[in-house]
Amino acid sequence: MKHQYIRQKNIRQKIKWMLVLLMAVSLSACGVKEEKNRQQAEENSAEESISKDGTYEIAFISGEGELDDSGFHESSWEGIAEYADENRITYSYYRPANDTRQAREEAVRAAAKKGAKIIISQGYPFEEVIAHMQNEYPKIQFLMLDAKPRKAGQKAELASNVHCILFREEEAGYLAGYAAVCEGYTRLGFLGGKEIAPVQRYGSGFIQGAEYAAMEMEREITLKYQYTDTFLPSDEVQQKSKEWYEDGVQVIFACNGGASVSVMQTAEELDGKVIGVDADQSAVSPTVLTSAGKNLKGAVTEALDTLYENGGVWSGKQAGKTITLGAKEEGVSLPQEEEAWRFENFTQRDYRKIYRGLKREEQEILSGTATMPKTERVHLELPE
Repeated sequence: MKHQYIRQKNIRQKIKWMLVLLMAVSLSACGVKEEKNRQQAEENSAEESISKDGTYEIAFISGEGELDDSGFHESSWEGIAEYADENRITYSYYRPANDTRQAREEAVRAAAKKGAKIIISQGYPFEEVIAHMQNEYPKIQFLMLDAKPRKAGQKAELASNVHCILFREEEAGYLAGYAAVCEGYTRLGFLGGKEIAPVQRYGSGFIQGAEYAAMEMEREITLKYQYTDTFLPSDEVQQKSKEWYEDGVQVIFACNGGASVSVMQTAEELDGKVIGVDADQSAVSPTVLTSAGKNLKGAVTEALDTLYENGGVWSGKQAGKTITLGAKEEGVSLPQEEEAWRFENFTQRDYRKIYRGLKREEQEILSGTATMPKTERVHLELPE
C-alpha cells in the first residue's frame, strides 16, 4: 500500500504528540493588541508536566515546522523532557501562532508570565527576537539552538543570560556524501529547505564528502543541488523529488525539515533512497539510507545540567558565549545502530576511519556559506 510505512509512523507520532499539539500556544495575530495576545497565550499554553501553581520552569519555543518532525524540533524537545522528568522540573512547549517576529515575541512573553526561568528557542527565526528581549528579561536564562542574536542582519552582543549552541553541519553533510559515494551511488541530489546558514553548511559538506570519496575511488559523480524555500511538506517538494528520481537520481539528501516526508513518499513510489537530516530518521521510512545528524538532544541535556549545577544561571564558560559542536565534540554523526545502518558496501569500519579523520581535523571542510566548494569529480547541476 502506498506510503504505508510513513503513515503508520505518522499515526504513532500523532498519538504521542496529540496533547502537545492540541494545547500548543496560540500567541499572536495581526492587528491584535499585545495584552489580548498575552491573555490568549496564557489560556492556551501547552502544559507538559504537572504544575501545582500553573507555572513552568523550562519553556521551549519552536521555530518553523512541527514539533513531531522526527528531527530538528523533536530531538531538542526530547532532550528537554528527559532532563526535566528525571529532575522533577516543570516544563512547557510554546508554539508561535504564525511565522512573524511579533508572534515569537509573544511566545517569549507568555513563557515569562508563566514563570519560565529558562527559555529555549530553536533556529534562525529567533535571532532578532532574543537580541531585543535578552535585556528585557535579565533574570531569565536563554538557550539558543542553531542561532545567535542578530539585529538588522548584523551580529548583536550576547548578554550574560544568553548561551548559544551551533553545530558544524558541514561535517555531518560530509559524512553523508562520503558514505553515499562509497556505497556505490553516482547520481546524487541535495534538496534544501530555506537557504540559511545551517542548510548551506549541510549542502557544502555533502558536496565535499562526495568529492573526497570520488577522488579516492576514481569515480565521476553528478549532483543536483537546489533549495525549495520551505521546511514543510508540499506538492512542490514532492514534484521536484519525483522529477529528480525519474531523471536518474539515486539518493536525495532531504535537508528540508518536515518537507523530507514529501521526498520519502516519492522515494517509496519510485524505489529511490533518501538521506535524512538533523536526527536518525530511519524509523520514518525504509527509504532512508542514513541521516546526517546533530546531537541536539545531548547538547540540550548537557547545557541544562551545567546550568542547574551552577545554581540556575549560566556559568562563566556559557554566559554570553557561543559554542560550536562538531565531530571533535561528538556533536555530529551518522547513526550506527543496527536498525539504522542500511549500507551494504560502506562498512562501519570505513565510517569509524573517516570519523576519526574529522575528529583529528585531518580534512579541511569549508562551511560553504559564502561560496560553493570547488570540485573535480563531482559535477554540480544547479537550477537555472
